[in-house]
Amino acid sequence: MALELSPRSHSRRTVHRTCTLCEACCGLAFEVEGERIVKVRPDDDDVLSHGFVCPKGIAIADIHHDPDRVRQPLVRDGSGELRPASWDEAFDLVARRLGAIRAAHGPDAVGVYIGNPIVHNHAAAPSESQP
Repeated sequence: MALELSPRSHSRRTVHRTCTLCEACCGLAFEVEGERIVKVRPDDDDVLSHGFVCPKGIAIADIHHDPDRVRQPLVRDGSGELRPASWDEAFDLVARRLGAIRAAHGPDAVGVYIGNPIVHNHAAAPSESQP
């Protein structure tokens, strides 16, 4: 979930966003102080969820602030250790490696797992592979 928290001040304010943890796309109201989410509640005025949300949506601040959350790409170096990388470097590495794997082992050598919420979005569905 991309939640822009850039503060203009450290006063408490409400930020409305759509939860992206599943296909229901419930409306959430975040109480934010500076860069910190201090409270999450259902958005009673949301046109889809009408103030109803699941426990995952209410707990989303815990996910956002989890100290173990990966916040940037990580790639393995020559010794097998993970190191931080830029998005450009990570995508370039994936493109090179997937191309090499497909060239060596054929187009069926790469699989894709799709789960909630993208599995319900036909626009995001992968198209037939191209050689």
